[in-house]
Amino acid sequence: MHKRSTYTTHNKMKYILYTLLFLSLAIRVWAQDTAEAPEASIDGIIDELLDQITIEQGEQMDTAAIRNLFHPAAIFTVADPAQAETVSLDEFLVLLKNPYYEQGYLEKELHKVVDQYNGIAQVFQTFYGKDSEGWRKPASIAIS
Repeated sequence: MHKRSTYTTHNKMKYILYTLLFLSLAIRVWAQDTAEAPEASIDGIIDELLDQITIEQGEQMDTAAIRNLFHPAAIFTVADPAQAETVSLDEFLVLLKNPYYEQGYLEKELHKVVDQYNGIAQVFQTFYGKDSEGWRKPASIAIS
């Protein structure tokens, strides 16, 4: 009888251990599934774009990562009080390869307005840019 009691206790411990292991794995998987990728929302895409555009002196922008944030047909309009320029995604990425940015660049959002409908979004953003010479006047960008 003593042997059977030990066997039953041992099986109960195994059962509890396996149950705890299963629950901990299930919680981990659930937590990974519910954690939203930054690129899963418009705000996340814009924040990631700002992170990618902001670089230290001597660094180069990861234009492949920036390309992956947008639909290939995305267009960008960059405007300041004097002028505006509208470019395709490919043209925008060429502009970002300018050695000017390798001197260090920081872009900080001041305000944005997002219009979206049926999976399509248009973002109007006002930002400050800081290069190696200091802060620049606010500019705006529209992303469609």
